[in-house]
Amino acid sequence: MQKHDYSISLARVNLISLIVVIPLFVLGVGLFVFIWGWVLLDFGVDALLTRPITSIGVLVGGVIAHELIHGLTWQWLSGEANSVKYGMVWKSLTPYAHITRQIPIEAYAMGTMMPLIVTGILPLIMAYILGSGTLLMIGLLFTWAATGDMVIIWKLRNVTINAIAEDHPTRAGAYVYEQVHEES
Repeated sequence: MQKHDYSISLARVNLISLIVVIPLFVLGVGLFVFIWGWVLLDFGVDALLTRPITSIGVLVGGVIAHELIHGLTWQWLSGEANSVKYGMVWKSLTPYAHITRQIPIEAYAMGTMMPLIVTGILPLIMAYILGSGTLLMIGLLFTWAATGDMVIIWKLRNVTINAIAEDHPTRAGAYVYEQVHEES
């Protein structure tokens, strides 16, 4: 097996997220306004901005949910119970879930993507269906929060299906172990 590093520094992930935020919000809000108009958007934004306790609760709860979804998905799909640790890298203000064991790449990739789907994409879909400016803001916020996860998935796009992932202990991403095929 050959070991490859498919990770990226947290500082670089934070830089990429700063680049992504404006186009994400412009496109997301633009589509919402096109479908529902400004009134429902204003209502949703006001609902979050005029209730700071609610906004802080949504933010903190969403961050905790994001990391729990990573960990629980990795545990469930890999069968590695009690192998996830949670914490915060204070230097970069980055919360994390870290699986401490090697797991199949499919389980790693799905655990990496799942918070984006649950806390970002599903609220966005519901916002566009229901006309909820509040869900729109939540969905956009947590889609943006999953920028690092999207970068990891992009980096893993060419990894073979039978590979094994080992979550990087200090960076976003993983070491990947792939079978070397010798040609005869």
